[in-house]
Order: sequence, then structure tokens, then C-alpha cells
Amino acid sequence: MVKQRDRKYLAIEMESAGILASAYTHGIDSLIIRCISDFGDKRKKELDGIGEGILRQYAMNNGLALLWRMMKLGLIDT
Repeated sequence: MVKQRDRKYLAIEMESAGILASAYTHGIDSLIIRCISDFGDKRKKELDGIGEGILRQYAMNNGLALLWRMMKLGLIDT
């Protein structure tokens, strides 16, 4: 379906749609920051095993750094 439209997609995120739809319905400002740490296929378990999950931790730290920077720059109301 998606690949038939554009084969250049590298990632597709769907889990946040429900959260964003609910927040919108209730008039709540929201932001989703997704941190990609694996390929989402059979290689996932292998990558999670590297350094006891260090790649997942690295991705999470990058997402948090982005959030803190956006807050520091006043791009996000706290």
C-alpha cells in the first residue's frame, strides 16, 4: 500500500496516531518524539543485544536532548 505510492519511505510510525487524535479532540497540545533504534524486523533482537541495549539507550538520549533543547529555546511551552 504505502510502498506502492513511494518506495523511498524509510520508516513509518503509526502508534502515536491514537494519542495525537485523542489530544486533539480534547484540545490538548501534544508532541511526539520517536527515537528509532532498530530496523523493526528480524534484526531487532540482535541489535537490542548489543551492549545490553545501548543502541536503544543512545536513541532515547538523542530524543531527550532534542526535547530539552527545544524547551531551552522556548519552542515548547512548559
